Amino acid sequence: MAFHSVFFKDLFFGVPKKENVKEEKVDGTTPEDFSILLGYLYRVDDTITEENWEKLIKMALLFQIQDLKDSVEYFLMDHYEVAIWSDAKKLTIGDKYGMESYKEATLEGIIDEGEVEEMKESEEYQELAKTLKDRIDERVGEIKKKKEKK
Repeated sequence: MAFHSVFFKDLFFGVPKKENVKEEKVDGTTPEDFSILLGYLYRVDDTITEENWEKLIKMALLFQIQDLKDSVEYFLMDHYEVAIWSDAKKLTIGDKYGMESYKEATLEGIIDEGEVEEMKESEEYQELAKTLKDRIDERVGEIKKKKEKK
């Protein structure tokens, strides 16, 4: 576990908070979710699915497991059922979990100004950070420039 995670490396090999502690409480997860994480890390069941991706990304962030974060991000970019989510939902998820490649891939996938106008009416769009909304507007500008060149 320490190989994959800064959190566990510090926990197992860092300076102990208390002497002779044989058990350490890990906040922020449930035993069931932790079991999913262990299955992934030890390749017992390393399948990322629609049902477990969000649990895995939360644990990847909590326990600082970059390769798991990257794997979830790639899953979200490549998985068919996820691909049919609205762009606003994808951007909300990318923003919430700090998945820059996922956000950028979603933005690059926007090819029509109409998509953006529709997106701006959604609740998910309202939740986006201002910087991301600005990036969406930049993308609209890129689309307009491409149309003008044709």
